[in-house]
Amino acid sequence: MIVYEKPAEYRGTIEVYDVRGLGWPYDSETPEWRWRCKSRNNTILASGEGYKRRAGALNAIDAQYASRIISERELTADALRILVVPWRLVIHDRHGNIERIGAVY
Repeated sequence: MIVYEKPAEYRGTIEVYDVRGLGWPYDSETPEWRWRCKSRNNTILASGEGYKRRAGALNAIDAQYASRIISERELTADALRILVVPWRLVIHDRHGNIERIGAVY
């Protein structure tokens, strides 16, 4: 679930950005949206590329990182803490400026 409110505590950052205007080899006029997931120490954990629309990249993030609904019996205290701490989501506009900050639960 994506929520457009800045989280107080987060596991890492997921950035969504357009590669147009970044120079060669991204000189195409066609938008190409990408995302990357970085840990708190800036190590890239995962990435996705080639989305024609920003909504496509956000749908992929939601499908991969959103918390799954499970019964309370299956939760341990550590698992509950991991489900509650979200990923920070940073969405850049096509010029590279930060447009929105949210959270992925």
